[in-house]
Amino acid sequence: MNTLPLKLDAVLEDAPGHLGSLWHNLCQAENELAQRLKDLPLGTALVLNTDAWFLNVEDEHLVLCHANYIDEALTEVTSRFDIGLSWIDVEEEALEYYIDQIGEALQSFNPLDLSSKIAKLISTF
Repeated sequence: MNTLPLKLDAVLEDAPGHLGSLWHNLCQAENELAQRLKDLPLGTALVLNTDAWFLNVEDEHLVLCHANYIDEALTEVTSRFDIGLSWIDVEEEALEYYIDQIGEALQSFNPLDLSSKIAKLISTF
């Protein structure tokens, strides 16, 4: 179990209308996923199809990161804390799909030890 606190701040919830609600739901879903991963060894990823989520240490906090997981390789690491304002224009359907993916990942809960892949990836993140 990890003793560092999770970074659980919300992002883009003040977007207008339904988009703000979707960002709120996304933050809630990611926070739930981060809570589940916190109970596992650092370097464990939750994998669903071509998506992988894992915790990374940043500024004395654990931050939930997302990466593509294709052919046993992790690429395109992001977190909701390093996105720019261009994300405010993301399509609602894309956010809904991502929130659904997190829900499916939580239900299937398929953790994998990807610590060596994550360590290499984080050094370039």
